[in-house]
Amino acid sequence: MAQAFLRKQNLHIPIWVDEFAYPSKSEVQWVPGLRSGKKSQAEYFKEILSVMTSDPDVQAIFCTYLIDEPLARRPEERWLGIMDANFRPKPAFQVYRDFIAKNQESRKGDSSCCR
Repeated sequence: MAQAFLRKQNLHIPIWVDEFAYPSKSEVQWVPGLRSGKKSQAEYFKEILSVMTSDPDVQAIFCTYLIDEPLARRPEERWLGIMDANFRPKPAFQVYRDFIAKNQESRKGDSSCCR
């Protein structure tokens, strides 16, 4: 909401997305069409990264959970990592890794993050 208000005033400020995640366990996935486990987590990452980078003010995107937290209080938070509790990468890890590599390459000589 604040960003929309600032745009109406013709003000553009940098956006840093510092939290985003989606579980890899189908029983706790909530997005229709993306409820088939690890594959859906990877698809969610592809979609959300594309949406976030379509905004020219987004300059940084950070994945919230790198590793699953099996002891998390809330069950839906136990499978948010892009690696399992034994540090084995899930498909979403490769999606995020590819996203970083692509954006590092495209940023050479550029001060913005996600172009």
